[in-house]
Amino acid sequence: MKIKYYFDEINNENISLFLAGPTPRNDKVESWRKEAIKYLNDFNGVLYIPEFENIMLDTYEKDNIIEWEEKALNEATYIMFWIPRSKELPGFTTNIEYGFYRDNKNIFVGFPKDTFKTDYILYYVKKNNTPFSNDLKELCNLILEKTK
Repeated sequence: MKIKYYFDEINNENISLFLAGPTPRNDKVESWRKEAIKYLNDFNGVLYIPEFENIMLDTYEKDNIIEWEEKALNEATYIMFWIPRSKELPGFTTNIEYGFYRDNKNIFVGFPKDTFKTDYILYYVKKNNTPFSNDLKELCNLILEKTK
């Protein structure tokens, strides 16, 4: 597994997976992606992580960050949407990204059972038979099974 963070080169040389979902904006909120990376340890490809490797992002109003995410999403073989929506992780950008890719056959979607404001997403998950789980580890395992 190779991990690429903001501004790392994006290319389509291997199978790849973009970890889409809410991104912490301060160091008081732990990134869910750290746990996902552990579960995806056996992923044989590139993980695109829309975060800086060593610093916290406090705003998305930077065109180059948005462009990096757009390019990585478009290049990724698979996209995993994990949406642990909360006051600290509202997922506004995630809603837009999911809307763009909801009909893609290579997406995986999940959110904890107690997550609010997910009815619309769940409607399309069911309609499109998108792989889904309420458990992050299980969602990662679905990806590993499909990408063996």
